[in-house]
Amino acid sequence: MGLLAQLVDIDFNITDEQKRLVEGLFAGLTKKQALARAGFRESMNINRYFRDNPHLEDYAKHLQSEERKKWRVSREQVTQGLMEAIQDAKMLEEPNTQINGWRELGRLHGLYAPEEKKVTLSAEKSEQMRQIEEASVEELLDMTGHEMIEGDFELISDVT
Repeated sequence: MGLLAQLVDIDFNITDEQKRLVEGLFAGLTKKQALARAGFRESMNINRYFRDNPHLEDYAKHLQSEERKKWRVSREQVTQGLMEAIQDAKMLEEPNTQINGWRELGRLHGLYAPEEKKVTLSAEKSEQMRQIEEASVEELLDMTGHEMIEGDFELISDVT
């Protein structure tokens, strides 16, 4: 039974286009290719789209889980295999092969992923942030307690 046939009974609350997008990325297409295949604008910010649609990540995790079941290979087994290959490369004095092995281990364990910081604001702080974002320059200066000096300027000479 194919992977798509297995997913028929599972509802991820996503559209067919969204499924095609996730499946395209899962199949190794570039972001641009996956967007085009799914019928989205190629210039769309895919990271924001995934962040705004958490069900897409659920579907991607499900696809990964099904793929792992199919191959019956765990992260630990892959790690062990890479470690053995790195040791073999070390014994054969092949530093480039060792580096490649370590690089793959880093990718496998997500060591190259950018750190994600989450900031949670209280309702009061959220309201203050909204006021700051919507404030004019004059209102922002009033908030700081500094005066605004208006005027023109002219560059007299270049100091070198």
